[in-house]
Amino acid sequence: MLRLLFFIAILPFFLACNQPAGHKNIQVQFDNIAADSIGFRLIHYMDGAELLDTLMPVGKPIEIKDLNEDMYLAVFYWPRTYIPHSVMRSKFFNREEGDNYQLTKPFYVDAENLRDYQFGFIEKLNPEDIELNQIRDFNLKTDNCEECALSEVYWQNYNAFFQRKDSLSKKFNTDYYNAIQQNDKNLRQKFLKADSIKQKVWIDQVYLKDLNQLIKDNADKKVSTFFLFYQLYLFRDFPKFRSSYESLKGDALKSRYYPMLKKQFDRAENTKT
Repeated sequence: MLRLLFFIAILPFFLACNQPAGHKNIQVQFDNIAADSIGFRLIHYMDGAELLDTLMPVGKPIEIKDLNEDMYLAVFYWPRTYIPHSVMRSKFFNREEGDNYQLTKPFYVDAENLRDYQFGFIEKLNPEDIELNQIRDFNLKTDNCEECALSEVYWQNYNAFFQRKDSLSKKFNTDYYNAIQQNDKNLRQKFLKADSIKQKVWIDQVYLKDLNQLIKDNADKKVSTFFLFYQLYLFRDFPKFRSSYESLKGDALKSRYYPMLKKQFDRAENTKT
């Protein structure tokens, strides 16, 4: 999930935006892991600022004060009980892959409608089993929060794109390595094909279609504005998203990201004329 954090590319622009009013307190809890406590980090999704790094009891909430309505990244971690060979070979441990096992999940905070953010597994799991089976998925209860639930749908769409990309990349990599073994005369073409899949990080046609449809179907939601903003700074092709932008209405226009979107679309339109 950390590969979704592309905030570095847009940080300078983001920091120039207006700060919204109205900070709220929330509670965060993680359930169904066989441990007394785990580490918890809270990161602002767009600028990458680490807002909190603390130890939290399992099954009991901790309070987080003064959060704006926005997208954040939750990182839950604990010292590894099982260290795979790939990690042992590395001379340098880091926060993504090292002596801590991490579970990460982006989530939307809408404290007006949801104050208690309950993360966790459906059934109780041991840390050892989580690590051995490389379990990364866990749940977030989004009852009574339409924006929070919709955010989960958007991220599922984004993850589906990465799964397609990974599957295609593995296929072309296999073709390339087979070509090496067989001294295939088309080796260079197979290499270029495999490499091109890796470079296409931001989008594919299925994702483009699904994203535009999600935005149009939820044109009055602030989360839709966020994802349109997010996508445009990963893949700056304004014509492909203009119809989605023009469909935004209601609460979507109240998002902190809407003035930035409007400015960019206006600039793109003026550049054309």
